[in-house]
Amino acid sequence: MRRLNTLYLIQAIFAGVVQAAPAEVDEWMKANAIPLNTVQAGNGFKDLQPLKTIIGNARIVSLGEATHGTREFFQLKHRIVEFLASELNFTIFAIEYNMPEAYRINEYVLTGKGDPAAILRGLWHVDTKEFLDLIEWMRVFNQSGKGRIEFMGFDMQAPLPAMKIAHEFIGRYDADYLSDADKSPPERMLDHLKSSRARYLAAGASAKDADWAIQNARIVLQAAQMKSNIVVRERAMADNIKWLLDQSPQAKMIVWAHNGHVRTQPYLDGIRPMGAELRTMLGDQMRVFGFAFNRGSFLAVEQSSKIRRSFAVSAPPLDSFDAILAATGLPLFALDLRSAPADSDAELWLRSPHKSRSIGASYAADRDAEFFNWIIPREVFDSILFVETTTAAVPNPAAPPPTPAVDCDGQNCTDKLFQVSFHLPKGWNIKNSSRSPDRQNTIVYTDPQAVPGENPSLYYQFQARSLKRTSEELLDQHRQASEAKVRSRRQAFPEYHMRKGSCHARSIHGAGAWTCIADFIGPNQLPTAEYLTWVGGENANALFFGFIPANELDAYIARFEAVIETLELP
Repeated sequence: MRRLNTLYLIQAIFAGVVQAAPAEVDEWMKANAIPLNTVQAGNGFKDLQPLKTIIGNARIVSLGEATHGTREFFQLKHRIVEFLASELNFTIFAIEYNMPEAYRINEYVLTGKGDPAAILRGLWHVDTKEFLDLIEWMRVFNQSGKGRIEFMGFDMQAPLPAMKIAHEFIGRYDADYLSDADKSPPERMLDHLKSSRARYLAAGASAKDADWAIQNARIVLQAAQMKSNIVVRERAMADNIKWLLDQSPQAKMIVWAHNGHVRTQPYLDGIRPMGAELRTMLGDQMRVFGFAFNRGSFLAVEQSSKIRRSFAVSAPPLDSFDAILAATGLPLFALDLRSAPADSDAELWLRSPHKSRSIGASYAADRDAEFFNWIIPREVFDSILFVETTTAAVPNPAAPPPTPAVDCDGQNCTDKLFQVSFHLPKGWNIKNSSRSPDRQNTIVYTDPQAVPGENPSLYYQFQARSLKRTSEELLDQHRQASEAKVRSRRQAFPEYHMRKGSCHARSIHGAGAWTCIADFIGPNQLPTAEYLTWVGGENANALFFGFIPANELDAYIARFEAVIETLELP
């Protein structure tokens, strides 16, 4: 049998050996394609029965997508999820979504608590009517008594929610370590939690809670390692999927992600996608379904404007994998790529390099040719699901205007929920106040004397428990926060640095504070400063910050200090 590896793929591309499929390949595809009646869930499973042969006894079925915003992909995946849960007892649904936040949707599908539409807002690639329909189906399925399915996430790009979960567990079962946890490197905190697991169980923690805290500490470490290029996101996501499986050794899982993640062949640059890592871990226990289409519409973020909108594409090049699938003449079908006879023309063609559309978070219509990947179909997917013509997914309605988180009576302003108060200087107003679900609030002020775009801001985060910090611990925490701010700002402004000698400790209404001035070249390419003050209360942390042209700094500090000095934290 002729097998093509990545080196052959590179050689084949540059040698120009890629060509359209011979007639025998077209005939094999037409003879072996499994026609599907509809993409819509709720239409029975008679036409899906042949998929059982493809899936066999696999513990994982991965469902890809050639774009994040195709209505028919959402719908067909929903239908297959319904089929797998109803007919083959798959009980875990896991998606390319941050692991801690996914538990909020899981709570809804299991208990009905929460608002999934609100949770999805801002997650553009799943904030669609079609995906919300899937979540609502999960809730109904769990209520029906016909089965049970849980909603999980396996991504790890946003570490703050995971950090909160780990810290809350530490505060409950290991309070003496809490101050050290705030300062410990992620790997040290993870090691501490792992080595202390038996002690936590003896103190009354459940094994599930202890393991969940350890996993969240691991997510914090993964995110830090990803930013430092120590760990590739693909491997971290695969490890998280394996962790989920290990928690439920008898369970079977549906994995939902982009084709680029579920594929089982490394990329040309050597990066091993999540699917390749899982294949190494699970071998024949996994089946991967790629998704392809011929022409139609989809949602994506326009690269130039950064706005999510609908795009339309025409048929792909005739020698592409997608075009050969379209040549079957079938509007909707599945194809088992493993079923081609060994050393046949079809098998050899499927083990040769071909282009296939791959559109991720963003798209540029004037560079459509760039949104194709070279793949060896049989090495990338076990099976393919093909849709001839697609339409764009339907975005969920925008969120209603938020209820103001802060009430102002003249110049006196109070956040009654979080017990935070401050005074506004004469002429100042609150431009907007946006509360996050995890006890955070950000206030943007308007200062009539400020230059356009200055927008000084106050951010604070409330903790229901006492933070219990000595003055030395708080000062050290403030220093670390300023160092973290430098690292964060340098991603956008490489010259960003704290002005030498500007950082100093102070007290605001008895709360320990830390003020710094940073210098950098701003977005307008002019010398710019940022004035920052961190404040630590008994139950909250706050940060005042604002950009200002460097030559306006002294006047700005006087105005901003008029607000900072009035801040009272719980």
